[in-house]
Amino acid sequence: MSNQEIKLYKSGVSNLLDSEIIPSDAASTANNWYTIDGRIKLIPGKLLVGASGVAGSVTGEIFGYKIDGTKVHWRKIGTKIQYLNGSTWTDTITGLTSSADYSFANYSSLAGTFTFAGGIDGIFKMHNAVPGSFNTMYDSTKNFKGKILIDKGRMLLWDRVEDKTGLYGSYIDVQNSTVYTTVTAEVLGSGNGTTLTFTGTLAFKGTTLTRNAFAVQPYGQLSATRTITAITQAGNAQITAAGHGYIAADRVLIESVVGMTQINGSFATVLAVIDANNFTITQNTTGMTAYSSGGTAKKVELFTDSYLGTLTSQLGGTGTINYITGAYSITFNTAPINSANDVQANYQHENSNTQGVTDFSHTAIRVAGEGFQFPQDEGGDAILSVLIGADGYYSIKKQSAYRLLINNTDTNATNEIYRKELGLQSFRGAISTGGGIIFMNTANQEKPEMTILKKNLTGDAVIPEILFPQFKFANYLYDDCTVDTYERYILVACKTLEATNNDTILLCDLTNKTVDITSFAGRTFARSAGDLFMGSSVAQSVYKLFSGFDDDGFAISNFWTGKAETWGSNRLKKYRKLRLKGSISADQSYQVYINYDGSGDQLVGTIVGNASYVDYSSPQSIGANLIGSSQIGGDTLVNIYPYFAELKLHKVPKFRNRMVTFKALGYGYVDIDSQMDLDIDLYEERLPSRFRQKQHVNLAGTTTDNPNPQY
Repeated sequence: MSNQEIKLYKSGVSNLLDSEIIPSDAASTANNWYTIDGRIKLIPGKLLVGASGVAGSVTGEIFGYKIDGTKVHWRKIGTKIQYLNGSTWTDTITGLTSSADYSFANYSSLAGTFTFAGGIDGIFKMHNAVPGSFNTMYDSTKNFKGKILIDKGRMLLWDRVEDKTGLYGSYIDVQNSTVYTTVTAEVLGSGNGTTLTFTGTLAFKGTTLTRNAFAVQPYGQLSATRTITAITQAGNAQITAAGHGYIAADRVLIESVVGMTQINGSFATVLAVIDANNFTITQNTTGMTAYSSGGTAKKVELFTDSYLGTLTSQLGGTGTINYITGAYSITFNTAPINSANDVQANYQHENSNTQGVTDFSHTAIRVAGEGFQFPQDEGGDAILSVLIGADGYYSIKKQSAYRLLINNTDTNATNEIYRKELGLQSFRGAISTGGGIIFMNTANQEKPEMTILKKNLTGDAVIPEILFPQFKFANYLYDDCTVDTYERYILVACKTLEATNNDTILLCDLTNKTVDITSFAGRTFARSAGDLFMGSSVAQSVYKLFSGFDDDGFAISNFWTGKAETWGSNRLKKYRKLRLKGSISADQSYQVYINYDGSGDQLVGTIVGNASYVDYSSPQSIGANLIGSSQIGGDTLVNIYPYFAELKLHKVPKFRNRMVTFKALGYGYVDIDSQMDLDIDLYEERLPSRFRQKQHVNLAGTTTDNPNPQY
């Protein structure tokens, strides 16, 4: 008599080899359980984000970000690109090709934080501070229509209808006066001494609709203009202006100074008042040219730009600015004086189509920093995805991959075939990670393999390496595959062999080398602050994934089936007890089934969250969880409790191997951290009884149980 124990679950699903020779703690098959920290857990569910969509799919998704780190959730469904406005998906762009997949790319510069969208209809630029507005950037003289990514201040583009095998690059955005235009003292209106609010549209757009503004500084004059007669060169310069009337902290606009011209246009802050004719400012003028003559000073209420679409003044005035359209509204704390054209604004604007990230043009003899085009024609098939690798950009096609390496000076490049025996089936089927490019290699469709392109430890070459050789990826189809990362996992959205849409997400743990299977219909992924979001493959809906204990209002369908365990012996055997240990919430339960020699599952017991073998004196809080929109377990925390249960087994036949299956029944948390098989007895080395009827088969194989064997 002996006992056997699984002390840690660490192997995930191992389904490539026969179920008798996989590790004892591995699952031969499973659904919606995952392996983590030495235990198996029921997977959390999903929660609908915004309203439920109609039948279809999500064809693009990303989180953009504002300058303060606030995220903007973008998606493409049907003919629209939308953003999540509170809990409502709101249209930004309409009229797109309904079935077209779009790529998104975030880009941050001195001009703001942007999300670009690229696809068959063109390139679109959205400012995350004002997500309801956008610029259509397509210009046949400057750029193209296709999928995009942005790296090192340059946009890469591929999948043009006119050139499926071409890889294109834009100018490198230099973020200076080459691409930025400064506007000074644009007139917004005239004060009358009583009007506080001024609205209108900045003039930068003109006929060039691809421009956007930034660093907007409206201001209004609050007192009469004073004549300057002297300015000192000092750490806190002293200005002489008869009868100035200022007090400390006033903002003063200085203009028209001769000699010390560097100070012109500055909004000086009054540091201290010396007398009626002299005051000091916080500005350091020691490095400026000496004052010669002239100049004026006028007190202003000055608004500063948050780069978030809001404007505030030093006196408490407020305003808004739309960087894309130029529409503004400002409300002064103090009404500007009665003076013509005294409400003005300074700002800058840019046009990404002029030597920016959407300008793909170049001169006849290309120079560094300009756009480029490289043909990648091997096989004649389209570039599906372009990834950032350790030593260049990798363009992956169905049966081959190219590498483009641009030198540091942007004056020379190597464009070469990298491999011919690897490839993709979908443009989202690969992801760049810190360790290398990870993708589903489907060049051999009968044997798909998760592969990483990473640097050889003994050299500089980037080589392909197969990941998770214990898992049978051939059980799934990858023609609409999406690969992404989440925490320790590589996520693979794919479909079972009989499915028409993605219905499975594989959780591939790079750290522990495990694969677990979940049944979610995903097509796109996006991450925000540790949360994972999924765009559906069967509806125009987005979900927060692995959240709560239900699958959008339904119990989570699940099972976990272990190894066909023989405990290292082909002899027949019996055993009497099965012990299970883990943690469970009070409302959850799970059934335990045993299958002896493939004879079918037999229910042998149920572990219940409110039973006597649950230790309620040792709760553990695991954080807020949701069932649909209703919290359980208190206001903010859910308690789970340790359990240690023993199932006494009855009517156990003599068996050669047995498989254990777990199925959670309700809503709530459950995990299993160890399993013990007790009182195992070994018997003779014979076939199980259900197979013995086939003994003494005649030579023709037509009859069984003959009196004697035939030789």
